Amino acid sequence: MTIEELPVEIQCSILRLLDPVSLIAISQTNSHFRRLVDPQRRHFVERLLAQECAAENGGLHPIFRARDNLLSPAYSEDEWSDLRWACTGCMRLLHHRYFDNHMILRLRYRKPVPGSAILGAVSTWESDPRLSFSSIQKQKTKSPDDVTEETTLRRRYAVCVTSAPDRLSFRDVQECGMPGFQGLTTAQFNGMAPAAKQQLLDDNALDYELTRCGSKRHLRKCLECRYIAGQLKPRPDGSGGSLRVPMIASRAIWLGSTLDRCFPRIHAYLDAKKPAFNAKVHPVRDTTVRERLWSLFMFRCPGCTRWKEVRELGKDMYPAWRPLVNSELAKEYRSGYLEYMTESFADTLRCNACYAKANGRQKLVEMLLSRILSLIDNHIELVLWRMEGEWQMRCLETDTVPKQYLPELKRLQERHPGFEHGKNARRATDADIAGLKQRLELWKGIWHRMKLNGHTGWATVDLDEWSAEWARDVDECEITWKWLKACKAEVEAKPDLLADWALSENGTSVSNGAV
Repeated sequence: MTIEELPVEIQCSILRLLDPVSLIAISQTNSHFRRLVDPQRRHFVERLLAQECAAENGGLHPIFRARDNLLSPAYSEDEWSDLRWACTGCMRLLHHRYFDNHMILRLRYRKPVPGSAILGAVSTWESDPRLSFSSIQKQKTKSPDDVTEETTLRRRYAVCVTSAPDRLSFRDVQECGMPGFQGLTTAQFNGMAPAAKQQLLDDNALDYELTRCGSKRHLRKCLECRYIAGQLKPRPDGSGGSLRVPMIASRAIWLGSTLDRCFPRIHAYLDAKKPAFNAKVHPVRDTTVRERLWSLFMFRCPGCTRWKEVRELGKDMYPAWRPLVNSELAKEYRSGYLEYMTESFADTLRCNACYAKANGRQKLVEMLLSRILSLIDNHIELVLWRMEGEWQMRCLETDTVPKQYLPELKRLQERHPGFEHGKNARRATDADIAGLKQRLELWKGIWHRMKLNGHTGWATVDLDEWSAEWARDVDECEITWKWLKACKAEVEAKPDLLADWALSENGTSVSNGAV
């Protein structure tokens, strides 16, 4: 006996136990099940949401820890290139660049966490559509007790993800009835180790996420669907671009320089090989920073109607520019060649491809050449400033250096003056770099005599360790400086490679996983 020969009531009972993917699959086997199942749009939405959770379709489930905004894997990791999210507007699985942050990171829009009951849920199909509609309405209708319980759970979750263990209030955990803390006295609570408190907070947060995470994915829409629906309007603070060219904040990723931000992967088009490290250039007084966090912005090019990152704008714009419209805040960003956004200005923006189509490839090359040369010069200044700044901070800008050494230090400064911002730094030569390194060696000699004479109490740091670290930084900065000079010479000699980079499908991608 085949399943089709069973009584219809039994067939319907079997169909109710199917997951969304299997339900649609069986409805497509023959006309009998097509008429019996008669799938509606919500059933196809359920299938799409189930497919985004399957490893072969949507990839793994990124884990977002709300208490410290830790994302695993990070945006810059290669795994993000294979991840897909469901858009229930156009009914497609799309890359994360087609969604804003809220649509993939807000609790109820995220992919369900592993272990969630949502992952194994059956479809909402019923043989009588009225029964299915009735069950949905019951879920939406909540009793006063349900509302009170939900309010308590939300309060509990807020405490879990916003309270540090050392600042956790005993009153807060008692008022929201947080499991693990019930029955404790104030003394017992205060005596708990911070790690034990944090573990209980994480466990309670996970319990809430197992039932709530991803519960509103059926409302998730991609940027294009929201644009068509008229939902992407400029905000009162001026952000958001214009109605015609919306600009939406996207991911934030760690990058080593402004050059990496505005010309990602350009080194792949150059013969000059990029160093395997990022020089420590921002900020000068933090000796450990090699990268900084950059916010990305997506804009909709009105020419090709595709969503792209602002680095692909066919406009010579300052890299620190932010998309602001008619805002008082925008005026703070205007200085010299730095333009701020107006609606009429935003409407003229085009991507590199559309810019080249309208103005010619040569115009695109000229615009990109001007942009990259400015960025290279600025980075050269930062690198040389780093080599100079540590010396100024530790050895000259202090009133505590023993007076008998000040004349010698000043003569050393006059003999090897270092660099200043602007043209002086851009004209630096190998001899200037050698002079800086010689000054370092001479400084080591002065410091050695200070130690012999016992004149070391003025130092606020271990200057032996600092000198060794500074020497390594100088070597890295010299390597980076030589690479930047080689890049500048190469793009000036072969500027057309910039157009090859800009018009390449993958050339302007920051990383495999990022936008």
